[in-house]
Amino acid sequence: MEMIHIQDPDTTSFESRKDQQAASEYANFSDDHYLADLLETDLSGVLGYKLDLEFITTLTDEERELMTKLPNREFLLNITEQKFVFFGLFDILCAYLLDWRMNEGGHCIESRWNIARISATLCWFQVSDNHSFYSGYMLGMSETRNLLSNS
Repeated sequence: MEMIHIQDPDTTSFESRKDQQAASEYANFSDDHYLADLLETDLSGVLGYKLDLEFITTLTDEERELMTKLPNREFLLNITEQKFVFFGLFDILCAYLLDWRMNEGGHCIESRWNIARISATLCWFQVSDNHSFYSGYMLGMSETRNLLSNS
């Protein structure tokens, strides 16, 4: 199964991407799969896991040196483009943190694939305007609280 679902992202409109994503999710949805996950998976450990995000806020001397060498860039984005960038980054961050939490503070061999599949930004080149963010809102708030409490 491919990580990227859009055949030709350069020529596919955002509206078409949204339609293709919805059609694919509808066609591939499995009641049995989600019911089995609900009944057979104990998420209490995963949901209760406190992320140690010190690795994000602690830079080595080499990383600091590399950061100082990054060029200054100015991106002139209108408000709509800024929303796409913000929501896209938020989507990717939530997928990353969900994978980190599911693996209890690490990543596994499937992490890159999992993150790309969870994130509509990476999988469909689609920045969702609202519906997917509602479903990830509680996870995002939990991760934000973890991040703030560890800083």
